[in-house]
Amino acid sequence: MTRILLLLSLLLCACGREAEPPAPPSAPGAKTAPFTLVHVGDINLAEDVTGRLEKDGADFMFRKVREHLQGDLLVGNLETVVARAPASKKIDKGSVHLMDPKYIAAIQAEGFDLVTLANNHAMDQRGPALVEMVRHLDAAGLPHIGAGATLADAKKPFIVEGAGLRIAVIGMYWYSSQKNKLGWYAGPDKPGVWPIKKGDVAREVKALRADGVDFVLASVHWGPNYTDETGKLRSLAKDLVAAGVDGINGHGAHIQQGLEFVGGVPVLYGIGNFAFGSKGIYARKSPENRVSSIARWVFQDRALQRVELLPLATDNKVVGFQPRPADAAQAKKEFEPTLDRYQARWSLREDGWYVVPVPQPK
Repeated sequence: MTRILLLLSLLLCACGREAEPPAPPSAPGAKTAPFTLVHVGDINLAEDVTGRLEKDGADFMFRKVREHLQGDLLVGNLETVVARAPASKKIDKGSVHLMDPKYIAAIQAEGFDLVTLANNHAMDQRGPALVEMVRHLDAAGLPHIGAGATLADAKKPFIVEGAGLRIAVIGMYWYSSQKNKLGWYAGPDKPGVWPIKKGDVAREVKALRADGVDFVLASVHWGPNYTDETGKLRSLAKDLVAAGVDGINGHGAHIQQGLEFVGGVPVLYGIGNFAFGSKGIYARKSPENRVSSIARWVFQDRALQRVELLPLATDNKVVGFQPRPADAAQAKKEFEPTLDRYQARWSLREDGWYVVPVPQPK
């Protein structure tokens, strides 16, 4: 689907050749073709939807949204564990997920180029299962970020070139003492996810800049379920911006959250669910907001020009495990207030996409 340079130095080394330096960037102000990074929310082809997938096909959940996934790089949050069997000892937390490895092919068939694993379900079946998930993804050739067998693995970026830019995508999960007690976070010799820590992120961003990266997009899983973004999330966003990231694409609450420019950096606090196989509790927890979105980060002429958002209806008790574009009435009532929360400028196209321009430096 895409024309990607994925960590060129690693690929060349694997072939026994010395890495070549990246091509020189386009001159400032040079015209380039658009490059579109499409980011969706939570994916889990398991739990309550399993029977439908077995009966109607592995692509069942994607059928009403696949035409809206077109772009140059397609990213999603894989919010589950991909392993053949559950852990022998259940972890002490509420909801626990597990997805059959055979469904990786269904995700790839929709054109996904990258998944982030940094979330509150990555360690549901404990460390060995996370390492197994990484093996399955690697064997299938589906790149991943945000978690791994070690902290160094979890921090590895995904790098792509487009619109005259070298763009890095990194994945993180917010820090909580409860998850720390459960052993969620990766260490030098321990599997887990990459926690958000301002100084740590700043060091990684600095290293990316030294490697010629122009734009760093942080794909971040954070916040409590079925609620608007909290003051803590807004504070973390400021920390990430201070650490040098150029854009934040959040997910984690299962609902659409606000869009705010923090120091000129676009922050999508949460884009909600995508193909998520549990029934959910929208009616009880979020009756006035049952929408999510597909986000398109559109780059051109060596800059992020705009963010485009397509509202999705994602309450599985209503859409029957087939997310679909929200109708105009639902979008106006449930989605537009999330854009207006921080007075973002936006326009609505005839095709249902909301367009938020990104102010350019003068």
